[in-house]
Amino acid sequence: IFWEVAEQRELERRLTDSEAKLRAIYDKAQEGILVASLDVGRLLMANPACCRMLGYEAAELLALDPAELHPPETRAWVRKLIGRMEQGDYSLAQELAFQRKNGEIFYADVSPMLVTLAEGPCLLAVLRDVTEKRRATEQLARSEALLAEAQTLAQIGNWNVDLRSGQS
Repeated sequence: IFWEVAEQRELERRLTDSEAKLRAIYDKAQEGILVASLDVGRLLMANPACCRMLGYEAAELLALDPAELHPPETRAWVRKLIGRMEQGDYSLAQELAFQRKNGEIFYADVSPMLVTLAEGPCLLAVLRDVTEKRRATEQLARSEALLAEAQTLAQIGNWNVDLRSGQS
């Protein structure tokens, strides 16, 4: 008895190539990638960037409830947010506070997506650390407030005029 296995081997080769490409993207991405089971309420996957961002080894991270990645005072709100995402509302999550293993708080832009995997419905989240951007924005706002206060106290001001159009 003979079977033609060339087609089977080609499919296996293509599957192996596809898995290798996806693994390379997952492992080398600069953004954190998390996958959490909504049925079980636990993390299923976390890429190396996410582990570095949060300060955990992969095994430690996967033992956590997803809400434990956030400061205690925001966990109830995050659980509600996840519930709303399960209903299809992804516009809610943009910048969230996270808590590293060492207790340090940082902020990340989160791009969430509901996906269905073999484990059931899952939340796929891509995280980009925006802590430095947030600090710079806060510092700029403080500086502008101090400038405005100084101008008020000194009874001086400033204005901008476009000399070509005459608009201020």
